[in-house]
Amino acid sequence: MPCVVGLTGGIASGKSTVSRWLKTHHAIPVIDADEIAREVVAPGRPALRCIRRTFGPSVLDANGALDRPRLGALVFRNPDARRRLNRITHPFIIATMVWRLVVALLVHRAPIVVLDTPLLFETRNLLPLCTVTAVVSCTREQQLARLLSRSGGSLTEAQARERIAAQMALEEKAAMADFVIDNSGPADRLSDKVDEFLAAVRDRIPSWVDIVLRRPVRALRD
Repeated sequence: MPCVVGLTGGIASGKSTVSRWLKTHHAIPVIDADEIAREVVAPGRPALRCIRRTFGPSVLDANGALDRPRLGALVFRNPDARRRLNRITHPFIIATMVWRLVVALLVHRAPIVVLDTPLLFETRNLLPLCTVTAVVSCTREQQLARLLSRSGGSLTEAQARERIAAQMALEEKAAMADFVIDNSGPADRLSDKVDEFLAAVRDRIPSWVDIVLRRPVRALRD
């Protein structure tokens, strides 16, 4: 049976690093929600036109492309604005992810496919498609330090804390996941933990009974 891994985490928890390792070292197809989110708001796409109508022309740059830092500053401090943005972009993102999943499973016959999505447990839209779920976890202070480091000074500590607080806590996600990939240790240990995780997933690839009956029941109960 093919296995669809729902991979999630929090901002600066290391989820993208895990995805890259699975893709480059194990040749596992990764369908990346963040990457698709950038595609669906490219100039000329319907989602960008909806964003402009909803938030005004100030969220576009001089070339008509989405000004992501400006929009991010708006939605991360305003839950209502964040919900409106999600209502615009999520249908386009989900439709693209599902189509690519179908291609990976039915055309390329991939035995394992990863759905890399930061809002797996928040929106729950893709959860019924996942045969196993995994969370990349670290401490909140590590999230903060990594986020500030990668921002290169474009975020203040207060803004970084705001962005972390806007997401579901990693502890909550870990409690709901089948696997937790601990990224609170040294960076060079993460690849070993990903390899261990993948070996465990291969040992737990479910039967048709799990796919057809048990997993949907679990998704409804969670």
